[in-house]
Amino acid sequence: MEIDYEAQEIVTRELQGDERLLWSGRPRPLRMALGATPMLVFAVPWTAFSVFWICGAAGFKVPDFHAGGFAFFPLFGLPFLLIGLAMLLSPLWAWRSAHHTVYAVTDRRLLIIETGGSTSVRAISPDGLDRLRRVERRDGSGDLIFTTSRMPAALSSVRSRQLV
Repeated sequence: MEIDYEAQEIVTRELQGDERLLWSGRPRPLRMALGATPMLVFAVPWTAFSVFWICGAAGFKVPDFHAGGFAFFPLFGLPFLLIGLAMLLSPLWAWRSAHHTVYAVTDRRLLIIETGGSTSVRAISPDGLDRLRRVERRDGSGDLIFTTSRMPAALSSVRSRQLV
């Protein structure tokens, strides 16, 4: 089993005093990207219709800016087109997010660390956990699904690795 030294280093920077790291892992990028495919399936007709609507509103011809007047009506479709393009890119964003996320379990708390341009750390103490469920797949990966009093969260699609 491969040890992710970069993930351990990221977690080590967030540990407090004599806190011990028990487990760390990263989400599997492919599984995260595949989780975004329902959005992709919805995005294809959404974006296609947005393009069709803009073209239809423009009269299916390129606007002539030298002709004097300009029809602003086709521009109302641009926000819908931009939303469609964002939805089309959702698997890529999920893939990228997986590469910048580290999960950790210490002897005091759960950590969800998101790196990238800036670092965001969510720490959940045992007191804040309402329910905890572990799902393990045959390949050793799995999900740690928990709810807190404030929000549901999941450490999903992570290859298991015990550090203790």
